[in-house]
Amino acid sequence: MMMDELIEKFHIKNVHKVHLFIEKYNKEVVDFYRKLGWDVRDDLIMMSFVPD
Repeated sequence: MMMDELIEKFHIKNVHKVHLFIEKYNKEVVDFYRKLGWDVRDDLIMMSFVPD
């Protein structure tokens, strides 16, 4: 599986944490990553700024 290969590369390169942004309405993708062991964070807020 492609995700298994990616996780192995994280281990090889000593990556200790990865963050993933998913739009809230995309429940299918949230469920997919939850099944792989990813955690939903509710302690962070993403902020954006678009200059005029």
